[in-house]
Amino acid sequence: FFFSINKIEAFETLKHFYSLFILYYAISYTLSIESIKKILSYSIHTAFLVSIIALIQTFTSEGFTLQETVTSTFGHSNILAQYLIAIFPFSFCRSIEKNMNYSYISLFEMPVIFAALMVTYCRGAWLGFGASLVLIFLVILRRKTLLVKGYSFKLFIFITVGIFLISIPILLKNPGVITSLVNYKKISESKASEDISYDAVSKSKTIRQRKAIWQATSQIIWENPIIGIGVGNFKIHIPKYMKINENSKERPVVKWAHNDLLQISAESGLLSAFVFILIIVRIFVKFFSVKNFEKITILVIPCGASAIATLVQSQTSFNFYQTLPSLFFFLSSAVIVNSEKMQFVDFSSKKMRYERSFLIFFIVFIMASALYFIKQPIAEIYYVKASISMQKSDWEKSKFYIEKCLSLNSKKGKYLYSAALASFALSDEYKAFEYAKRAKGLTPYVVDVLKLYLFSSNECGNLEYDKKNYDKAVYYYRESVKTFDELFTLPLTMKEEKNFRNLASIAYYNLGNTLMKKGDFKGARSAFENSLSFNPKYFPSKKALKEIVY
Repeated sequence: FFFSINKIEAFETLKHFYSLFILYYAISYTLSIESIKKILSYSIHTAFLVSIIALIQTFTSEGFTLQETVTSTFGHSNILAQYLIAIFPFSFCRSIEKNMNYSYISLFEMPVIFAALMVTYCRGAWLGFGASLVLIFLVILRRKTLLVKGYSFKLFIFITVGIFLISIPILLKNPGVITSLVNYKKISESKASEDISYDAVSKSKTIRQRKAIWQATSQIIWENPIIGIGVGNFKIHIPKYMKINENSKERPVVKWAHNDLLQISAESGLLSAFVFILIIVRIFVKFFSVKNFEKITILVIPCGASAIATLVQSQTSFNFYQTLPSLFFFLSSAVIVNSEKMQFVDFSSKKMRYERSFLIFFIVFIMASALYFIKQPIAEIYYVKASISMQKSDWEKSKFYIEKCLSLNSKKGKYLYSAALASFALSDEYKAFEYAKRAKGLTPYVVDVLKLYLFSSNECGNLEYDKKNYDKAVYYYRESVKTFDELFTLPLTMKEEKNFRNLASIAYYNLGNTLMKKGDFKGARSAFENSLSFNPKYFPSKKALKEIVY
């Protein structure tokens, strides 16, 4: 936290993980086995409803796109997949239980959840599903008591065959997803055509993008191996390391490493990553050593399957940085590690009642505190409205909504950048400068933020120059030229670099011209020389430099 550039993002990340640890201990000390089973039942039913929405989206969409069509109640198909892969193992295990209390319902719900998982076309989630299935298979074969009292092996085989049959038409609907795995390098450089589908091109590009992100993340780890760059600050630093494709129309926006182990290493250092691995090892050592008590083992196995599914997908995604998948992972971990304790704990004992009362009070306190943070979702609603207004070039309305955002959260980089952009568009250069300066402090490696800062500072300098306030003009021009030093340390396309060099030449000329007005000829000469170092052909700087010499 203390080494983070953006303390706000660091605090948000710490709050996320802190809440999960509270959940872990709450489950470990306050919930009985029956209570956990009820929680899982409600979770499966909810996932079933979410899956129905996803399937409706799939089969009613006119133009199917992998990223946007299958989102259900989530913002992206990958986030939907993260949620479903955490729930599916619970539903699957319920459907193969010999105790038919759950099986009839699960036999109906489980195929729907699986189908929704498949139509996300999230390959990492598919791998997670495969890992969970293998784990369940190995455990029920290893433990004969489970075959006698708990699970039906015949049902396991029957249902496994059934869900693979479900997957065949889904894969045939968009075969490009499979094609992308086989020959992604060639396909990603192509355009969609009769021979190559849009889905193949789209999914191939995501593989290349992930490789580029992993390489950039590895560079961050190499440069910051001990303490990292600060929790929650990955998206702040990654623009500094990402290579830019010259043919790309837009600069990629990267928020996660798409590998949680790499992201933990980058943010908190290799030691923290090692501790994370030890925790995972501890969970699965405990999983394989749980004694054969039917009541608890039936609960532990789906928890282990859910945990391994989330863990596998997290190596190509960002599960641990999303609320629902990480919540189910910590729930599963609490059950696995404390399973034998749950089997024998007497919840009526005096000591346990005190512990439960304390933890319940603590949870209520945390939930009450969380109400304070409800401002953030409201701010996001205003931000979406502001973005829509920007697309329509309705800058007055956009600024109104952005100011609403800032009244709820004044330390969010994207809000400050948007406020600066709206102010600049409305010719309020001073406001734009102040907003851009604050945004730059929070996101110092984002090219668009730096660009807006130098434009607004240069315009403020021009305004002060026209008023003949040369001291203030020099201040703004100096802020502008300093920004170029920061820009040229970032990855830029050749076109961007050429444009920024021309702009730097103009900015240094403005500074030199103002210094001449103040009588600082030595400073002016240095500024004109810097101007020509960026663009040797810039005539105004050549002319001004000759006048100083003579």
